[in-house]
Amino acid sequence: MVTVADPAERGQVAARGRYRRPEATALGSLVVAAGTVVSRVTGLMRVVAIGAVLGPTFVANAFVATNNVPNLTYSVVAGPVLALVVVPSVVRSLLQRSPLESVIHVRRLSSLLLTASCGVALLVALSSPLLAWTLTLGVPAPAQGRARFIAVVLLLLVVPQVVLYTVAALGAAAQQARQRYGLASTAPAVENIGLLVTMGVVAHLDRHTDDVGTVPMRLVLVLGLGATASVALHAALQAAGARAAGLSLRPARRWWSSPEVREVGSRLRRSVFVAGLPAASIYVLLAVAATVPGGVVVFQTAYLVYGVPIAIGARAVTTAVLPPMSAAVAGEDAAGYARTWRQALLYGIGAGLPALCVLAVFADPVAGLLAQGDLHRPVLIGWLTVCVAVLAVSQLPGGLFEIGRQALFARLDVRGPQLAGWTAFAATLVGAAAAALLPAGLPRLVGLCVAVLLTDATAAGTVLALVHRHIRPERSLDLRRVGALLLAALTMVPVLALGRPFTGSGGGMLDLAVLVACAAAATAVYAGTLFMRGRLRRSREAGVGARPHRRRPWQAAVGHGVDVVAAAALLLLLAVPLLCIAAWLRLDSRGPALLRQERVGLARRRFTVYKFRTMSVGCDDAVHRRQIEAELRGEDTLCDGTTKVPRDRRVTRAGRFLRRTSLDELPQLINVLRGDMALVGPRPCLPWEAEMFPTEFAERFSVRPGLTGLWQVSGRSTLGTLDMLRLDLAYVRDRSLGRDLRILARTVPTLLRGGGAR
Repeated sequence: MVTVADPAERGQVAARGRYRRPEATALGSLVVAAGTVVSRVTGLMRVVAIGAVLGPTFVANAFVATNNVPNLTYSVVAGPVLALVVVPSVVRSLLQRSPLESVIHVRRLSSLLLTASCGVALLVALSSPLLAWTLTLGVPAPAQGRARFIAVVLLLLVVPQVVLYTVAALGAAAQQARQRYGLASTAPAVENIGLLVTMGVVAHLDRHTDDVGTVPMRLVLVLGLGATASVALHAALQAAGARAAGLSLRPARRWWSSPEVREVGSRLRRSVFVAGLPAASIYVLLAVAATVPGGVVVFQTAYLVYGVPIAIGARAVTTAVLPPMSAAVAGEDAAGYARTWRQALLYGIGAGLPALCVLAVFADPVAGLLAQGDLHRPVLIGWLTVCVAVLAVSQLPGGLFEIGRQALFARLDVRGPQLAGWTAFAATLVGAAAAALLPAGLPRLVGLCVAVLLTDATAAGTVLALVHRHIRPERSLDLRRVGALLLAALTMVPVLALGRPFTGSGGGMLDLAVLVACAAAATAVYAGTLFMRGRLRRSREAGVGARPHRRRPWQAAVGHGVDVVAAAALLLLLAVPLLCIAAWLRLDSRGPALLRQERVGLARRRFTVYKFRTMSVGCDDAVHRRQIEAELRGEDTLCDGTTKVPRDRRVTRAGRFLRRTSLDELPQLINVLRGDMALVGPRPCLPWEAEMFPTEFAERFSVRPGLTGLWQVSGRSTLGTLDMLRLDLAYVRDRSLGRDLRILARTVPTLLRGGGAR
């Protein structure tokens, strides 16, 4: 055992261990995702508030567009690239230097970035007339002069945000380098809340904003000053978080004398196009959207919806994996870098697919919920619906681009993101130009959303190809697990489609409740499918009990997905009848309505099965045991056309009806949903029955037991136990999706006829 005496060296060793913990990626992703949910939801609320107060007007266009200029300008200084360049630099400092030297390094970085952002903010202020002209091209000629004046005033009021956003981003990057994600991801919510308060003040002061020619100047001042004050509060929180993490942002003197800081500055200069091209792309899209009254509000609202899954999924993952990726590169651990990349890619895809399904199916209700106040008009809701649906598809390649760019920056590769930025910018220019030629209104806005999709697909393809080149000969993608994610996502669609008819575009609380319930249920089905698939794979790899019968992987995944979706849908549809049956059983006889009984399932694992109670409480099963023993010896126990005990007094009045109609089996849908059972398979047997079965029938335990099966549709209680076991073996040895579907199709007529039931 080697001990480390130097305190600085002990800190470096501890840091290396912290960055290399595999669970840190998942935990960090969850923390970032949770904080980002809060920030993004409040961000949506602020856009909804702007649309509700200002309506589909050129004033709303001017405010939303000009308020985006500081953020886009900060992106040119560094933007998202700031974290991707600064975090690896700070991580290296923490790994290789003492804590005091790391603090000085961060302070020097702060001096560099604040100097650059102040210079760029001055350029924006000087360029405000030109920027105002580009953002008001769609305003009618009589009001165009005043509209440009208002845009210039707003730009001058919000231009300090360039410096404030830089402070906020540097503070978040410092916290991220120390793997502290909570405050860094939730602080933007404070900015959004501040802007919500600002919009409340605007609504209280004046609502006469139908035209730029009538808007009072005090309203313009409140908008600009309130927005800047909100960003200042956000920046102050991020700076405080960095200080709490032990990394002060206070500028240091003679920062230019540090070779490491000069190297960071050089990388940031080389990254100007990486950060600036996406900002320029968004500005071009906003300028085209501004030619439609209220177009900027509609496009920005849809774009924020598009950004939520990226922020919760891909961006949260990239925030958490950048430190371990940087540590892997610093330690020349190629295998660790490739492993983290595959993990991040799967997390990103896994987070993007549910959002794609939910937004695609519920685009109209989402639009109705977002279009409030003066924006709640059928035409505008229609525009927003189509934009949300198109951008729902775009968020998936957009998330992959974020992850790929992160992986390249972790390797200090700036040229790769530059190439991706240029190709994406070219795609944006082509798409925006084509959209500008379309008629004003829905066609033009849809054209802009298609341009976003084209841009994201181009950028994602570029960075993925570059990452693949870096990690060869390691695998860049686990196709089997990606296929499992796609199949799991398909299981969400029936659940979402089931709730879609209960929603509209009214934007009421009922629509919100149905949307949240269906999204939660579908996501649970998605997660449950992935969980059960993983559990099944682990049980097969462990080789517990009998050797499992192997279907093709795609057949097993599809079959299990169908089981889960069908069980969830049936439980929802039959909820009221199930409650009525439970109440009837409680009134008919003493005891609980639901029976919990131990059964034997896949690989002889025991689980609890759920059934409606059909017998009196406290009955003995000795008669049943003797009958099974006799049937296994080959004796004929058929009596009055059934192998069931004749005139069994243990069965209640309600129980006889439930047995005859097989309704007592319906609670087993819960077992199907949990993954203990399938819709089709052998009957789940009792533990003492499993011990009696001859060894030649052990293969029946290589599949999950079923709610229905070949025995149930071939005679049920008219067949003895040996006949049942032979049918089970025949099913297991010739199992397929087609055969399962045929058995399910035969089950309904069998139940209606009551064939074999007693």
